[in-house]
Amino acid sequence: MPFSPLGSVTLKTGETLRLSCVLGPEPDHAGRVAPFLGHKQPTWRWHIERALREPLDGLETRFYLGEIGGRIVGNVCTFESNGVGILGHVFTTPDQRHKGVAGSVMAAALEDFHARGGTILTLGTAYGSNAYRIYKGLGFVSVTPGSGEMILGLAPEEMGTLFTSGAVTVHPARWSDGPRLSLLFLQPEGPYLRNLAYERFGSSNMEGPGLQLQWDRDHGDLCGAWVMANEAGRAVG
Repeated sequence: MPFSPLGSVTLKTGETLRLSCVLGPEPDHAGRVAPFLGHKQPTWRWHIERALREPLDGLETRFYLGEIGGRIVGNVCTFESNGVGILGHVFTTPDQRHKGVAGSVMAAALEDFHARGGTILTLGTAYGSNAYRIYKGLGFVSVTPGSGEMILGLAPEEMGTLFTSGAVTVHPARWSDGPRLSLLFLQPEGPYLRNLAYERFGSSNMEGPGLQLQWDRDHGDLCGAWVMANEAGRAVG
């Protein structure tokens, strides 16, 4: 459903935080959700606004919201395809912090992700930061030692099992490739040079560069981009 209530929780202050999920496209909520994340960089705002108003090649963009008195005060996003997702845009308005908003919205997002059959989530944050410690407490682990690139649902040493040899197909890069490309580029083992055009070296997150690729494709700044996928639908090249 485009809009799903997810119940409510009582915050440390005694206030009620109402939880919900908006699955794009959902134009009826675009006027509320997009401005809340208006502080994001231009490419991210472009994605947010498009995801709220039109389908994006099968990419499922979900906005998990926390509201107090009808006002949005917290958000967590997932960008998903076939049970694999990227977690991002974790944000609480400054005047509502230290109440438990972010943790409550995050818990609702993870519960919903798993209830829908989601298996793997990745994210990028600053290693050792408060956010890093929160994610670690929720079960995320660093893909490589000392890294803020994190994964939930699969041990880093098991990531190679996703990319068994076999028949492959090739298709033009699309929005729904994003989460699977991040899994490919986050591999702890393999060549140091992963992608020269988007400056991906070693184990690295493709969240931002993957979005930039779509921006370049849409704005005519890209000659071409193709993705190789195996029979399980994993991006392998």
